[in-house]
Amino acid sequence: MKYNGLLEKTEGFQPHTYFLNESGKCWGYMKAGTTVVERFKKPMSFSKSYRKFDKVFVEQAVYDNA
Repeated sequence: MKYNGLLEKTEGFQPHTYFLNESGKCWGYMKAGTTVVERFKKPMSFSKSYRKFDKVFVEQAVYDNA
């Protein structure tokens, strides 16, 4: 599977990668240094305020609760 994600680069935060749907809600994330995508049961609100991100493309990932 291929995903577009947002890699956290805000100083003081863990560099996790977040995955958003078309409406801007976060449906899952990938912890730094892993290839496991943890999906939420329901998409959650996600705010980019006061945070910095890089757009990334994730090609190889595994679901933890597919």
